[in-house]
Amino acid sequence: THLKSPWGIPANYREMEGSGVNTYKLVNDQGEAVLCKFHWIPKQGVRNLTSQQASEIQAKDVGHATRDLYDNIKAGNFPEWEFCVQIMPDGPNDHLSFDPLD
Repeated sequence: THLKSPWGIPANYREMEGSGVNTYKLVNDQGEAVLCKFHWIPKQGVRNLTSQQASEIQAKDVGHATRDLYDNIKAGNFPEWEFCVQIMPDGPNDHLSFDPLD
């Protein structure tokens, strides 16, 4: 999800990209830790609305995105997302010119 982005307003949940807000620390059974961020990309493609389109749709139906998801699943059109992770070692990352957690 992007604030103040040029991509517009998500048309519905099926065609919306997303990401976790937090960075998670994952530890394996040997105590080795990595930092991880989660992202998901809709396999249906991304579709957004302009402010004008969103105003028109939401003036008539504030639950349009939920209804779209429900109706598509009911019709057998199951949405799919590609689930992605970004992983980096936990610990000092002084070699980077930026703060990866910022």
